[in-house]
Amino acid sequence: SNREPFFCGRPRTRSSALHTLMASKRRPEDDDEEEEEEEEEEEEEEEEEDEEEETEEEPQLKYQRLGVEALSNDRASCMAVSDKFLVLGTTSGQIYVLDNVYGHQIRSYNLHSEVINEISVDRAGEYIAACSHDGKVSVIGFYDDSQTTCSYNRPILCVALDPEYSKKPAHPIVCGGNSAQVYMTTKGRIFSKHKTETLHSGEGKIYSIKWRADLIAWASDVGVKIYDTSSEQRIVRVDRPEGSARPEEYRCNLCWETDNTLIIAWGNWVKICTIKDRPQIERTMDPSLPPRGGEITFSFDTRELGYVCGIAPYDENLLMVTYEDISQQKRGRHAGAARPELHIVSRPGDEVSGDSLNIRGYECHLASQYRLEYNDQDPENVFYVLSPMEIIIAKPCDNDDKVAWLLKNKRYYEALNYVRTRGKLLRNKEHTVQNIGDKYLRHLVDQRKFEKAAGQFWEIFGTNSELWEKWIWTFADQGQLQWIVPLLPSDHTTGLELPSTVYDMVLNYLLLKDPGAFKRAIQQWSPKLYDPSSVIKVVQNALRQLNPPPPNVDKSTSTDPHTVLSVALAMLYNYTGEHAAALSLHLHLRRPEVFDFIDRYRLFEYVKDRVVDLISIDQDKALDMLCKQTHNIPIDHVVKQLNEHERYQHLYLSTLFKHEPKVGSAYHTIQVELYAKYDRAQLLPFLKQSQFINWGVAFKACENLGLIREQVFIMGRMGNTEEGLKTIIEKERDVKWAISFITEHNDDDLFSTLIDHCLQAPDLISSLLEEMASVEGSMCSIDPLDLINRIPEGMSIPDLKTKLVKIIHDNTLTKWLRDGCLRVLKKDVVTLEDNFLHLQRRALPLDSATKQCAICNDLLQPTRLQSGRAGRVGNLRSGNVVMFFCGHGYHVECYYRVFLAASGLEAPTLCHSLKKDVHDYCASNGMEASCVLCHSQHKRGKPAEGRPRRRP
Repeated sequence: SNREPFFCGRPRTRSSALHTLMASKRRPEDDDEEEEEEEEEEEEEEEEEDEEEETEEEPQLKYQRLGVEALSNDRASCMAVSDKFLVLGTTSGQIYVLDNVYGHQIRSYNLHSEVINEISVDRAGEYIAACSHDGKVSVIGFYDDSQTTCSYNRPILCVALDPEYSKKPAHPIVCGGNSAQVYMTTKGRIFSKHKTETLHSGEGKIYSIKWRADLIAWASDVGVKIYDTSSEQRIVRVDRPEGSARPEEYRCNLCWETDNTLIIAWGNWVKICTIKDRPQIERTMDPSLPPRGGEITFSFDTRELGYVCGIAPYDENLLMVTYEDISQQKRGRHAGAARPELHIVSRPGDEVSGDSLNIRGYECHLASQYRLEYNDQDPENVFYVLSPMEIIIAKPCDNDDKVAWLLKNKRYYEALNYVRTRGKLLRNKEHTVQNIGDKYLRHLVDQRKFEKAAGQFWEIFGTNSELWEKWIWTFADQGQLQWIVPLLPSDHTTGLELPSTVYDMVLNYLLLKDPGAFKRAIQQWSPKLYDPSSVIKVVQNALRQLNPPPPNVDKSTSTDPHTVLSVALAMLYNYTGEHAAALSLHLHLRRPEVFDFIDRYRLFEYVKDRVVDLISIDQDKALDMLCKQTHNIPIDHVVKQLNEHERYQHLYLSTLFKHEPKVGSAYHTIQVELYAKYDRAQLLPFLKQSQFINWGVAFKACENLGLIREQVFIMGRMGNTEEGLKTIIEKERDVKWAISFITEHNDDDLFSTLIDHCLQAPDLISSLLEEMASVEGSMCSIDPLDLINRIPEGMSIPDLKTKLVKIIHDNTLTKWLRDGCLRVLKKDVVTLEDNFLHLQRRALPLDSATKQCAICNDLLQPTRLQSGRAGRVGNLRSGNVVMFFCGHGYHVECYYRVFLAASGLEAPTLCHSLKKDVHDYCASNGMEASCVLCHSQHKRGKPAEGRPRRRP
């Protein structure tokens, strides 16, 4: 390819690495100066040894050399850029048309005898104009091969075609040079002769001309002027600053950014001029003023960067090629000049970035020999730096370039994140998350940052099993698999499927390095990911080589390797279906989860002979399981095993009694003594609830243990209430308990026995009087007067007066309360009776169910009057209506006809029936009026529908 790699560095004013830049190709003459280079580099390294190394800045531009075969024997002098091709002028007068991609030569023209000073191409790319020191300007038709030459007798330094040259019949062209005049040449109408007119003269040589739209700008010894072709007037003048560099050495660079914006760079100063329409008020005051004017919007000097050799707009900034003459500063290899530099500068003049260009033969080049050309129609912002010996292409760095630079500077993490966010914009197939991630991981592993590297696996590899496997083995070689374990999928739901050999290898590693992590992996990973049978053998071999912990160590919480591996082995047995072996290990390790394990796999048959072990592991869970599984683990079998562990036996039987009192009834008698030993507070409730105790045996047991309350309760259950009462009085001397005992057994005869026992001791009489005064005592059947009369004369009773006063007061209060309650009850009876009578007297509504007579089925209420018939209303019978609470209604005449006829009485006439109430009429005949339908159904033994029979 004709595009050669190009290397550039930071400017020497910004970086200490200027003279360590690499060149892609070296000329033979460079080899002759190798020793001087090494000596100078050594000196610079010594000078900068104590300086802090500056971090390399991210480049904004990338560079390539464009291989041009013509420059191997010739030297470039100028260039123009079109969107279709490049046009190169040389010092020998040759013009070359080149491919703008690879630099291949398309055409060449030999129209001049001396150096080509300037080349111009119209906007359409159809015509090329060139000027030379031989005083000629040639115009070449690229497609029609036409060639036109104009002679001006003096060297022409610059030329510019009208941007619309191909569209205008006059084919205007402007040029200037040593004659100190600006010429505009157009095609004549007669015999196609050219017409030339002078636009400007008298201000020294014309060094540069640029034409955009209807504005022409040129630079002379005095400054820059802008000419408006539409008004044919010079509208702007920008003077050259005093004391600026000579124009012959540092040529003026003109660049139209837009149709109204001109960028001027001359020597070490830059100005931006904006063309605007002149206000109408100014033109009115001075009609001689041109319609447009200009103003300087930005202006700055470039002394710190050097002399400007070329300038172009770069987005919101400016792009400049600068040159610095160091002939007076340094001697040696760089006797004439330093490397040219390409800077990105903001409009106010602040540097954004800069690169030192490794141009071939830069030591011998002058500032006027560098050019910066571009095509303002190119959206990709491709720039060409021209030197006598080569062309350098500068492009903005794209996304791939940024990634490449980050990788070059080992900023892998930034490159990885950049690819993740802008992966769709990258064209380089190597710039993928996985490829860059692989480099990033390699970098972290080299720095021994294994944990950080492992944390990137999922984000980088995704579900790529090949990359996962590759890096897992890499970590295995480094002995760092502990960082991989948390990342490995625990099942196949993640979409990542790794071979079982990977899991087997990781498990073997953990078994040797970290038994705890090995157990966690076995617990979390699905057994389908590895071979549990082979792992079991490895674990068994490892256990044989380990010493078990001492017997006094709690194995359920021990972190001893032997215990941890035993737990893992139990889980492996479970995975392979060897539940009995797993259960044996769980019991041996006293694991609390053994109960869930037994219940899940229904292993009750294997633990029915290990009841004591189960209770010792977790008492509550074991007892709950034993009580719920009595059909799998018989009660007799459990009780027999617990004969030597009475406490466990008591806990089992009491829990069983709470679950189902009747199930363990055969052992209720035994439980009496067990309760007495281990839970005396619950013995009496147990005696009260159980119906299957041998009371004789239970009484003897309580008697032997001196349990008075339990003995009294048993006596009561056995019917020996008198003996029980005697025990309370004689042994406990508790009158309150005695009264409660008598009340509980509902035996009033015992009160006489209680009085007999109390009369034998004054303190008991005092207690009995006190209890009688209380609310509870008032419920007993003892007559206070009878008790007082039975007290022997002369017996000294403590606090007798107070107790008697309280009894009398309480009896008075009781009588008052009873009388009050009686009065309230009487009042309530009267109120309820009044309410009842009121309800009985209320009217009955004639709703939709009672609008018809139950006998004749005619409506009970009239709806319209039918004239001409007395005693009839509409289609109805007039007169009274009789209603019953059962809901049936009748016309009075219908009721009399049917009811009285059934009773053997004569029905009254209609007039008579209307004057007398039905009830009164029936009562006068010794009968009770009742509903006909309900009465007839009652006689036949059928239940009456609706409400019960009532009086009308």
